[in-house]
Amino acid sequence: MLHNLRQKTEYQKRKIAVVTSILVTGVIFVFWISSTIHSFSALDAEPGEVAVVSESPFNMVKENIASVYESMTKEVVKVKQQILKEE
Repeated sequence: MLHNLRQKTEYQKRKIAVVTSILVTGVIFVFWISSTIHSFSALDAEPGEVAVVSESPFNMVKENIASVYESMTKEVVKVKQQILKEE
């Protein structure tokens, strides 16, 4: 894999580096946001009350990704229907 990467042009190497860094940063950001939401839910508890958080950050991320995928799929279907109606 590294041998193939070394044979690419400088432009392609930079493009791969940028895309890889954006993806890694995105994954880190998603986990950071999910753990922050998890922490804030513990802070919302009343004084003297033990905060019970039923879901782990990983489950929350999984559910959020699933809901985003579902909503995007619905939007794509709506756009396709609108395009077909116009034709």
